[in-house]
Amino acid sequence: MITLYGFGPLFGLPEASPFVTKTEVQLKLLGLPYRKERGRPDQSPKGQVPFIDEDGQRVADSHFIREHLERKHGKDLDAGLDARQRAAAWAVERMLESQLAAASGCARWLIPENFAKGPAHFVDGAPEELRPKLREELLARVRENFRAIGVGRHSDEEIVELGARSLTALSALLG
Repeated sequence: MITLYGFGPLFGLPEASPFVTKTEVQLKLLGLPYRKERGRPDQSPKGQVPFIDEDGQRVADSHFIREHLERKHGKDLDAGLDARQRAAAWAVERMLESQLAAASGCARWLIPENFAKGPAHFVDGAPEELRPKLREELLARVRENFRAIGVGRHSDEEIVELGARSLTALSALLG
């Protein structure tokens, strides 16, 4: 049995991480039985969710989870696509998971009013006197990560523009 580890429901969504949702959809498309449990990044081989455990083997990162599942179970989610279509699918996936995900993550975390409505509440379970410091530390780590990948160096307006451009490109591709 495959166990998929994610953050779990948050803010009215069935799963806090879009990458966990992606992996769950892929498991369903592959027709593979699985169970879902809450997991923490420190339990993962790569320090992130999603990750799966299948027969004692842990695999992290939605891309590598997909590769593992297709290889192990002899299935191909891109069956029926020619080389050009596979290339286009890969390009769209990279655009969405890199550019759009980074822009949306920055908008969620680095725009103060958005942070206050969402990620600031990740520490609500901690003692009240610790919450401000925990929020500051969490935001500092996330800000550093976004800066390291480049998108965190842009203004709020530029970040929104990058996300909008990805959505416009996707819309044009989909017709």
